[in-house]
Amino acid sequence: NIYYILPDMLMGAREFEAMTGAVYEMDEILEKRNFKVLDHYYSNAPITRLSLAHVFGADYFADKDTTLSNDLIRNLPWRDGGGVYQTLRRRGYNIFYFVDTYVNPDCAPLADYCYTKKNFFDAQDLIFLERTPFFEMLTASGSTLAPVWRRLMKYPYYFEIPEILNMLPKKGASPSFTYLHFGLPHSPYRFDEKCEYYDAYPPIREDKLNGSILAYVKQVKCAEKMYSRLIDQILKNDPDAWIIFQADHGVNYYGQSTGENIMTLSEEQVAQNLSIMGAYRLPERCLDTIPEDMSPVNTFPVLLACLDGRAPELKPAHHYLMYYLSWQPDGQVRDVTEIIRARADHLK
Repeated sequence: NIYYILPDMLMGAREFEAMTGAVYEMDEILEKRNFKVLDHYYSNAPITRLSLAHVFGADYFADKDTTLSNDLIRNLPWRDGGGVYQTLRRRGYNIFYFVDTYVNPDCAPLADYCYTKKNFFDAQDLIFLERTPFFEMLTASGSTLAPVWRRLMKYPYYFEIPEILNMLPKKGASPSFTYLHFGLPHSPYRFDEKCEYYDAYPPIREDKLNGSILAYVKQVKCAEKMYSRLIDQILKNDPDAWIIFQADHGVNYYGQSTGENIMTLSEEQVAQNLSIMGAYRLPERCLDTIPEDMSPVNTFPVLLACLDGRAPELKPAHHYLMYYLSWQPDGQVRDVTEIIRARADHLK
């Protein structure tokens, strides 16, 4: 049985520690559970849809000469699995799909079992409500009612990891592929280090950069606890499970998401955008085929080769800055492969 866990916006250890000065424990947590952790792992693109299009498509769809368009982005492999789910179903796999609704409430069309929530309020409704004069005054006032609003009106409409632990598939006669995508440590920032809800936003309103980094650190510390519980429950149910634990992108705290400055981001900012946690729990013979500088575009070629008992055919690593057109209307693509290689060498 295969589990693909996507901790949205979870940076890798080196870039996290360089940005925050905080201690990062997720790599040690995974290594103790027999994962191979890739120490210098960077996404192929800095936003979810474009990152996962590389992972599930197992190929590059753009280069520095590409101009992104709505049609190109709309037709990229993402939630449909880009042929991965079809391949697994032909091999007899059942597809289980978990989404916590922070990222998106929809399951893949080919999912045999879908676990999500349909909310009375969707994300856009809540954004609208929080921008009304009443709630703007409430949050700006520092009133103790502000965290109550966020907690009662927002977060209970989403899955959090403890809620789904008893829903995980049990080991059965048919093999399963389970996709679990969680908006943790992705915003909205809601957890402190003890995984208790709190209002993270007053410091962010005062100082967007430093307030966001402070909230991110707290949420990562909670994520380490939450994902430990999730992985332990999977291994309790299924001790022989194969697990891929891989984020989609890093953080974007400097206002880089506009065409005006995509070409002028510093090496540090580029690396923060693309830094991701990546770790594999596979048979030793398969782990030996994963080089330290592997690119996420090779995720499923590695997995399928492992199933077949053969060596994977790996594509060379390429890394790009590219964003949604609502953020960057001119559709620029910047090749930052050499920056990432130099950055990885610098942090070794």
